[in-house]
Amino acid sequence: MYNRITMQEQKIMQMVCDLAGAVCDRPFADETIVIFRHGAQGKWFGALLNAPRRALKLDGEGETRVLNAKCDPLLASMLRDTYPEISAGYHMNKTHWISLMLEGGLPEEEFCKLLSLSYQLTLPKARRRDFD
Repeated sequence: MYNRITMQEQKIMQMVCDLAGAVCDRPFADETIVIFRHGAQGKWFGALLNAPRRALKLDGEGETRVLNAKCDPLLASMLRDTYPEISAGYHMNKTHWISLMLEGGLPEEEFCKLLSLSYQLTLPKARRRDFD
């Protein structure tokens, strides 16, 4: 069972805190789940959580740590084909969300880019135009 925050997770949470109006939240009794959301409207754009290895089609028993992020469906399909560490979003809409496994060789810059994209995709439409 997961019960500690890794350096990689600290970096991810710091990146979230650096996004305008974004907050890290632990709204559930399970303290291992960290939700990333827009502070004003509360809309989620990411989550750190444990996922069963078998749900991600990984070998072995137990759980692994993942970052869920919203993603354009075409990009999500390409990413799943390119990186074995990216799968359809665990416990989320499989078309619009992806799960990035923290263990493995996914480059840190990919985590940052995809989390930033998720943040942008979930902004209110008026604010989203600022990024276009």
